[in-house]
Amino acid sequence: MRGVRWLTVLNALIYLYILAPVLVVLVIAFSGQSSLAFPPHSFSLHWFGKFLHQDALVSALLVSIELALSASVLSLLLGGAAAFGLVRGRIAGRNLILNVLLAPLMVPALVIGISLLQFFTWLTVPSFSALLLGHVVITLPYVVRTLAASMENLDSRAEDAAVSLGATRLQAVRKITIPMLGNGVVAALLFSFIISFENLPIALFLSGPRTTTLPLQIYSYIQWVFDPTVAAASAIQTGVVLILVLAVDRLVGISRLVELQRTG
Repeated sequence: MRGVRWLTVLNALIYLYILAPVLVVLVIAFSGQSSLAFPPHSFSLHWFGKFLHQDALVSALLVSIELALSASVLSLLLGGAAAFGLVRGRIAGRNLILNVLLAPLMVPALVIGISLLQFFTWLTVPSFSALLLGHVVITLPYVVRTLAASMENLDSRAEDAAVSLGATRLQAVRKITIPMLGNGVVAALLFSFIISFENLPIALFLSGPRTTTLPLQIYSYIQWVFDPTVAAASAIQTGVVLILVLAVDRLVGISRLVELQRTG
């Protein structure tokens, strides 16, 4: 019994150690001081107001949201088709294709960013399109893993029954299979949004003057200005991610999502 208590305390300390930097930033965001200092001697919402008056930061937030939404939807369409083909189709070299799709998980993001920069520069791809395709590259593996695992756990007899009753295969997929995959689709969409929204390495190489994301803008801002505005921006970014994580937990369950990623 005493061993269980010590294990609980140890787990709590580990979580506290991991979350401590985030908690420090959140506290500083509400600081009433004019410089980054912890702990603050007073509290205020002043820096959130200043964030809203910083056109560069607000614009970067909107770019990040637009980019993450676009990348999530595109990854869902491509990843859903790929997962369906790999699970339901009789494709030669299935494991090889799956490993190729999951390869970005094993390659450092900086290497992917440099490679994509050279490739898109050679093709003269516009900045936002290059950034979007770069984010699709890093979000697609998560979508494929999640949806492939969901489809493997899905009973295909309901779809076969619909076909036997006169529905086409496409109608059966649209009206039977996709609704049954609802939780997996939601999890894949939200998870890819979070990965895209928080990504910095790809933005370092592919962003342009009008396509700067919030993580990159925060990185640039803190090099020249040393006030809690950057903490407020980070708090807003963390808040968006936290809301999405809670949504995933509410709709799917974090443990279920981890299981899907592990079995995918």
